[in-house]
Order: sequence, then C-alpha cells, then structure tokens
Amino acid sequence: MMLPILEFCQSGDPVNTAELSAMIADRFELTEEDRSLTLDSGKLKYKNRVAWAAKHLSGAGLLDKIGESEFKITDAGLEVLINKPEKFDLKFLDRFPAHLDFRQTYSSRAGDEASFPSRLGRTRVTLRLPSTLVDQAKLYCAMNRKTDLQDIAARGLELFFAATNGSGEKQAYTTRNNIEESDQTPNEILEKAYQTLRRTLAQELLRKLKQASPGFFERLVVDLLIRMGYGGSIPDAGSVTGRGADGGVDGVIKQDKLGLDVIYLQAKRWSSTVGRPELQAFAGSLEGNRATKGVFITTSQFSPDAEAYVSQIGKKIVLIDGEELSQMMIDHDVGVSVGETYAVKRIDSDYFSEE
Repeated sequence: MMLPILEFCQSGDPVNTAELSAMIADRFELTEEDRSLTLDSGKLKYKNRVAWAAKHLSGAGLLDKIGESEFKITDAGLEVLINKPEKFDLKFLDRFPAHLDFRQTYSSRAGDEASFPSRLGRTRVTLRLPSTLVDQAKLYCAMNRKTDLQDIAARGLELFFAATNGSGEKQAYTTRNNIEESDQTPNEILEKAYQTLRRTLAQELLRKLKQASPGFFERLVVDLLIRMGYGGSIPDAGSVTGRGADGGVDGVIKQDKLGLDVIYLQAKRWSSTVGRPELQAFAGSLEGNRATKGVFITTSQFSPDAEAYVSQIGKKIVLIDGEELSQMMIDHDVGVSVGETYAVKRIDSDYFSEE
C-alpha cells in the first residue's frame, strides 16, 4: 500500500487522505463489501490503513505533512521512486534514521525486554522482542487482569512447537489462528484486543446465565427488553407471568399505556437445542392470547427446522440464541459494568491555527 501512495504523490501536488483512499480502493479493486468494513470505532478499515501508511511515510521523511490529512512528496521520496525496492514495508522504512526516530517515539522504543519466571519459579527467561509485540502484550494484560506476560509467552511457545511438531521447522500447513496480520495499525491492535475481551466476557455471561435460577432468568429477560427500549417510559411496562414450569418463562412487555400492543416473551434456560415443537407451542400460546408478536430467548441454540418454521408462519416471532443474548446484554449494560476506559486522542488542528 505504501508504494502506490508514494507513486500517487509523484507529481509533487498536495494530496489529502481522501484522495489517497479513493486511489487505493480503485487500485486494489476493493469491492463494496471491502469498502464498507469498519473498525469497532466506526471508522472505515481501508481508510484507517491509508492514514496509517501515510503517517509512516511521513515519519520516514518520504512525505511531508503540510496540513490536516494533507501530504506532499519530498526529495527523499522522489529518490526512492527512482530506485524502487523489491519489498516496500516497515523494514524498508527503517533504513531511514527519521523513521527509526519516529517509531521510537510512536511505540516507546525500537525493542523491549520481557522477563518472566518459569512456572516452577526456578529460572527466569529474558526475551528481546520487537516493541510492537511487547506493546500488544502489555495492552492485552492491562485490559485482561487474569492474564500476564508469562501466560502469553508460554502459549506462544506452545503454538510454535505444536505447529512445527517440536522440530522448530515450518510445516507445509498452517491454521487461521496462527496467522497474524503484519503491520497492523494501532487502531486495529486496540480493536483486536477489545474484541478478544468482549468474546471472553460473552462466554462468561453465558456460563452465568446457565447457572442462574429460573426466577433470576425471568427478571433478566424482561430487564433486557426494557433496557433495549421496548415499553418506552411506561411505568411497569414489563412483567413476569411465571407460567413456565420447566425453567422457561413467559413475560409480557406493554408497548402502550392501555396494553393494546403487547409483546410476549418466552425464555428457556437450556443446554440442548430448541426445536420446532417448542416454537409451535409458543406460537400456540400467542394465538391463545390473541397476540401477533413474540420473542423466544434461549441460552442454547435453535435447530434449522425451528428457524424455518418461524419464517413460514404469519406471526412475528424473533429468535435470540445464547450467543446473541450475551452480546445484547453487553451492548445494553445488563449484568455488566465498565471496567477500564481508554480515551484515544488526536491533535486538535483548530487549536493550533494562528489565523
């Protein structure tokens, strides 16, 4: 990506990141789906990559940043284009002293040491690692208090020897989990750490839900729907009927003050798959209450036959499985609280304007 950006700036005219992003999207023939991929922050992923690449080219002195998100090629950049390298990456940019200084400032230092005791506590191993790896590990440990650097190093060595059959030599195969994207942007590193923490939290939530009492699960289901906005500001909009006798529950959400528009809920705190018979029974209960809308929630999953049945009937029944339930709880702050908050700040160009 960095070489095409430098080539695009070859004319010497100022170029902004919007123009660079459009060029990269066309150059690499990104599909509409590729162009719509976002980071968790909402920023478009390919535009974030372009901004990151331009920042490193500027840090190496090949581009000159002349304004907010605006760049111009330097004499050093033009010279690089005359003698293009076979591989244009961060290692190539490290040939320029300015880039080494930039990376040292950007990621604390060019290399870092991590020292950890062995599991038995008899020896201490000190490893010299790239700062990017150490920074990622420290960030992950800071956000996940149950993991330390020792755990990460031990797991990394286990994966290495598992992938090489203990020989230390690369095998002819690999796995998706062992592939790590190179040259990740800081935003992508943060997002990956956040998604890892979120997955772990969702798994822990689901485990607790399966251990909860039926009465607690009844209240939780109603609380979640109210927190999601169903029932609005109506007092006592949600209630638990407690009709279920098998650990599942029935609840009611009133959409208006008179209760003319009602959503019926059923939840099953199950480990086994919910099949078509359970959905047919729920549809029958909706018919008995002259209701047209319902939400069926389970801590397990729905069978394909159950999903097909719901899509074919006239009543609107929304299915929420265990994975989706835990994600909704995180999104709407049900059963979770904020641990740490990290604010990512940027330069305020308006503040530095002297006009």
